[in-house]
Amino acid sequence: MALDPSGPLMQQEPIAVLGMGCRLPGGVESPEQFWQLLAEGREAIGEIPSDRWDLQRHHDPDPRRPLHQHVRRAGLVDGIDQFDPAFFGISGREAQCMDPQQRLLLEVCWRAMEAGAQPLEQLRGRSVGAFMGTSSADYSGLLWASENQYLTPDNEPFILTGNTGCIAANRISYAFDLKGPSFTVDTACSSSLVALHLACESLRRGESDVAV
Repeated sequence: MALDPSGPLMQQEPIAVLGMGCRLPGGVESPEQFWQLLAEGREAIGEIPSDRWDLQRHHDPDPRRPLHQHVRRAGLVDGIDQFDPAFFGISGREAQCMDPQQRLLLEVCWRAMEAGAQPLEQLRGRSVGAFMGTSSADYSGLLWASENQYLTPDNEPFILTGNTGCIAANRISYAFDLKGPSFTVDTACSSSLVALHLACESLRRGESDVAV
């Protein structure tokens, strides 16, 4: 017997968390490492390395000086330039034009599926929803301001898809052949929580069998 998605039983049915993945400052690459960092009380904020910002050029302790940063420390995710595009069926040229947020999402979603013992073969073609939260998009500006060899007219479509907010969720659905709802939400600091809420609602309504 199928339950009515709008009925009271479905509204009360618990939602199981099958698997989790994360990439966080402090070298954290799994929920277990995140828990260990918290348990040990370690600091995840550090001096900004030179390969991120040239502090000599961009730092000024006076917060009133325009076009400068008055901080020297930040919480930064490691290895954002380390990505295996071929693993996800993406060319190196397209990967260069992709916002690192999209690359990280592909990696973290894959790890979450592995952690949840959800083989991709069992998810392909099913009604699996992709609900993503994002609230920044500065990579495209950096690309256009640079003199990168990948900035050619032929690569403009890659820059568009690689830096458009909605594609963050759509790329997950496309890469893993997921057929459920697929969209990105931007509510600033609450984006991830709103995405989680919408995923739960989709499960309760019966739109999605599984949600990422």
